[in-house]
Amino acid sequence: MFAIRGIMILLLMPVFIRGQTCWRPGEMEVKVYLHSSGNVTTLKNLKLLDEPALENGSAIAWITLTPAELEKLKASGLEYVITNPDLNASGQHFRDQAVLESYHNYDQLIALADSLATNYPAICSKILLGTTPQNRQLGILKISDNVNINENEAEIMFDGGIHGDEIMGPEIVIRYARDLCLGYGIDSTLTDLINNREIWLYYLVNPDGFFGGIRYNSNGVDINRDAGFMWGGEGYSPAPFSQPETKILRSLWLTHNFSLYSNFHGGTEVIALPWSYRTSQPSDWAQMYHLADVYADTSGYPYLIHGQGCNMMYQILGSTKDYQYGILGQVGWSMELSELKQPPSSQIPMYYNYNKPAITEMIRQVGWGVEGIISDSVTGSPIKAAIFVGSYYPVFTDPQVGDYHKYILPGTYSITVKASGYETRTITGVTVPAQGSAVANIQLVPAPAWYACKALVTNIPYLPGSGDYADESYVPGLIGPPDLVNYSIGRSGYVIVDMGDTVYDGTGDDFKVVEGDDTPEGYYCHVSESMDGPWTNLGGATGTTAFNLSDGPISKARYIRITDDGDGASDIDNAGFDLDAIEILTPPLIPDFTVSNTTLQVQLFPNPSDGTFKLVIHQGNQGVCDLLTTRGVMIYSTILEQPVEERILSLPHVPRGIYFLRIRTKNHTIIKKVIIQ
Repeated sequence: MFAIRGIMILLLMPVFIRGQTCWRPGEMEVKVYLHSSGNVTTLKNLKLLDEPALENGSAIAWITLTPAELEKLKASGLEYVITNPDLNASGQHFRDQAVLESYHNYDQLIALADSLATNYPAICSKILLGTTPQNRQLGILKISDNVNINENEAEIMFDGGIHGDEIMGPEIVIRYARDLCLGYGIDSTLTDLINNREIWLYYLVNPDGFFGGIRYNSNGVDINRDAGFMWGGEGYSPAPFSQPETKILRSLWLTHNFSLYSNFHGGTEVIALPWSYRTSQPSDWAQMYHLADVYADTSGYPYLIHGQGCNMMYQILGSTKDYQYGILGQVGWSMELSELKQPPSSQIPMYYNYNKPAITEMIRQVGWGVEGIISDSVTGSPIKAAIFVGSYYPVFTDPQVGDYHKYILPGTYSITVKASGYETRTITGVTVPAQGSAVANIQLVPAPAWYACKALVTNIPYLPGSGDYADESYVPGLIGPPDLVNYSIGRSGYVIVDMGDTVYDGTGDDFKVVEGDDTPEGYYCHVSESMDGPWTNLGGATGTTAFNLSDGPISKARYIRITDDGDGASDIDNAGFDLDAIEILTPPLIPDFTVSNTTLQVQLFPNPSDGTFKLVIHQGNQGVCDLLTTRGVMIYSTILEQPVEERILSLPHVPRGIYFLRIRTKNHTIIKKVIIQ
């Protein structure tokens, strides 16, 4: 019990002092008993602790005091006991071993995370992601040198407690967070990692299950069966991403480009790699297996086996690791920490010391391979793009920074970049070194053509309980323009696709679904403004077909769900509808639309006009002005060079009709509707 208090106090103290001691002169540990709400108020008024804790159903507070502060506590009349009169002496045990001797409960985990964020604000930030059905915190720690800035750095995520009865994971994650903070500026290896990586530590994914000592969340759902890649159907969870805990995981995955996502489990000692849903090896098998080799070799385990989850353990549909790789192209795995789900507390130091060096090496090496920034060739702005390296699954840029990071083994590769609204570009001869990364910054040329950006959910209801699939299920085949590389969605299967931008109801058809072979197959098309629905039915079709949102009727949508009609065989190659691409026909623009808050001001008059306009732009800086048809065809373009410009646009040759004027600068885009009569 004392060990738990010691580490809590180490983290709850007001100020950290680096050097030989972490404590103030004479600092002691004190336990305060809070018998009423008045006692709580009295303690808070002393400004010695922000929040009380609970112990066996009674309110208590663990605080650390100097002798002068103790006198204030005495004068308050609160009941207390001094549990450790000399923290400088007794705390040496924890500084030397950096381990605890007992498990932390939910409240203690929250307190530890809060303390790290409070005492190390320059490198550690706690982000509240939401709450559980039972109103417990879902919080994550981000540790990096410029912690409040999204930098061009590889991002790594470790989480624990996705199964509430597997309790070693949260211990490993929170202890590692503590050691990172304590080691910054002292340990050169940890300091280098914090300076060059963005480390995300999700210490408790399933607090309700953890609190109740059960595998599932409080809704009775296994969170590691609720992810949207090859989701298993209603026998596994109510729907893909049906739970608040998995929606939060999805948001983290889609708003960051984690080079590695590792979730910690218990019950055996293995590293389980993708695929979990099928027996055949993934395209990135060589580098994922190599990275698992590195983890095993640098860990303290006498023998740590690693292999494909479906073959080595059992089939899982809707797993988190398969989503990380199958949808986002990055390394994802499950690390099974211990043979027991709840090892005795005496084994915590052993398992932590087994895993700490391997976690450190993962953070170091997973940033190796190839990296860079994808940007607009005109404005220099970052672009949402898919990056295909060699024959591997694509990764995606961070939409804020435009950076990408792909872990691959040394060699020479070609890189192809696809982005909606830009020409696809391929570069060759990118050589990845044995250590470190090759940097390939790539600029894309704008083009008035818009296509699907990525899949978000897939489901192939074929042979549940079997890992055999006749088709390769190549989900990235639906990204970008038609190229005869398709994703076969399976008999009665479906896929939810992110178009990357809003599709608006324009004149005529608004988007086109493209089949990837010469054999037309049937499907149903639904659209929504949210990836979770509700869905509007646009009807059934066969083969390549264009759709009009007004048939819904619906005015706009971003997500498209394609469902196979159920005809044909299940156990064949290319089973189900073969989806090659989805093309936006109406430009993803609305009149007077701006993609960001901006001081950019654009005036165009008269409008309507006979084709001659006066264009006035303020605070534009360098950029480009385009005139596009409602189908996205560019018919006029001019370069902007000054912060304030006045132009006369004379377009008498342009046919009468409705057009879009698009003004793009480095940071902003504004669209105006133009009428020529």
